Amino acid sequence: MSLDLKLPELADNVQEPEPTEQDIEDVKMREAQAIVDAQVAKNEDALALTDLKKKLSVQVIRLMWLWFILLCIAMTIYFREQFRYSREIPAEVIIAMLTSTTVVVGLVGLILKGLFKVQE
Repeated sequence: MSLDLKLPELADNVQEPEPTEQDIEDVKMREAQAIVDAQVAKNEDALALTDLKKKLSVQVIRLMWLWFILLCIAMTIYFREQFRYSREIPAEVIIAMLTSTTVVVGLVGLILKGLFKVQE
């Protein structure tokens, strides 16, 4: 069982009606509204992105401060124990402390620089 649909033939003399002044004004109004709506959406997107970047940057800075605080606590405990037993602090420990801190600060700077990259 098949459906055999037949469409009526359109006459060759059928033409679209000419647009009226009201139709032209309506189209212009809709185009203008579409442009405004697109700009509003773009602005809302930019605000949401800015808010997201602020939250991410705060989290990255908190991570850096947490690292710094934990490093200070660990180094204070280590130095206190070394001084308690009158031991010399090895140069490798100080180098490791400075290197690890430099790496963390550098990574935070790299992340924040990439996060707030300026588009040209």
